[in-house]
Amino acid sequence: MPTSIVLGANGQDGSYLCEALLAAGERVIGVGRQVAYARPLPAGTFDYFQVDLCNLDALRSVLSAERPDNIYHVAAVHGEAGFLYEPVVAELFSVSVLSLHVCLEYLRQLRGGRLYYASSAKVFGACPEGEICERSVKKADCIYAAAKMAAGHLIDCYRRDHALQAIVAVMFNHESPRRGPGYFVPKIAAALGHALRDDGVVTDVNSLNFFADWGSAREYMDMSVRAMQLELSGDYILATGKTVWAAAAVEALFASHGLQYSQWLNAPVVGSRPAQATFVANPEKLHTALGYGPQLGFSQLVEEMVGSAGSSGGSARD
Repeated sequence: MPTSIVLGANGQDGSYLCEALLAAGERVIGVGRQVAYARPLPAGTFDYFQVDLCNLDALRSVLSAERPDNIYHVAAVHGEAGFLYEPVVAELFSVSVLSLHVCLEYLRQLRGGRLYYASSAKVFGACPEGEICERSVKKADCIYAAAKMAAGHLIDCYRRDHALQAIVAVMFNHESPRRGPGYFVPKIAAALGHALRDDGVVTDVNSLNFFADWGSAREYMDMSVRAMQLELSGDYILATGKTVWAAAAVEALFASHGLQYSQWLNAPVVGSRPAQATFVANPEKLHTALGYGPQLGFSQLVEEMVGSAGSSGGSARD
């Protein structure tokens, strides 16, 4: 029975990974800063360790004692739009880069094992343009992107110098009922829920005037486990490949329930929609390797959130 360790086990992505790995018959070790694992789990062998990834020695101790075969690094310091990274730079780089180095050194000394690292589409800049693939130019438009780019360069070094097998999943927007309420899609789900209950509550959002590629976090983590099982290595775009204009997607979603979104959402006046999407993610490399791609898009994600009781999660540290 292989053993996989999930860093950031209590976050949105980490919790779905734990479930997918247990379903695949693996022994799973969850690591998080919280005292305990936060969710019910399917049957299987699961152990949890409370470790703050700023404490690199504590992480080394868990890896040395538990000897995992595979490492899933999905821990991050992040937040919703407007989150200020400047005051937490040391924490951000410790979690995103220094703890990654501990994992890479463990695997180098083990002379085996595999790594999965969750990167972000933010490495392509705040306003990407054109077709985005694994070879697209990266630029650090924000501190978060700078940390993710540094992590990618570090992994490249270990691939080249030590033949280490690692997947860097460059993920576009992915949501679920476990995403925190301050993010855009949960806000839209909350607004739709209020509209369906007709309770008079209006939800504020910063903007509907942008393009995005939205997928399901649960589907993406299932795909990630499959990619590791297939022993893939390299950088992979994880996206639906379908770019949508937020205002149009929200309008269509509310209209499908016979509602006008403007009655339930307080948003700045939307400008004219561009004639075409400013960017399109190209996930063909991963989809071809797996033989399939994600199925859920924006409207299905929101409907799932509305129908899910007790949605929570997604703090600034996962």
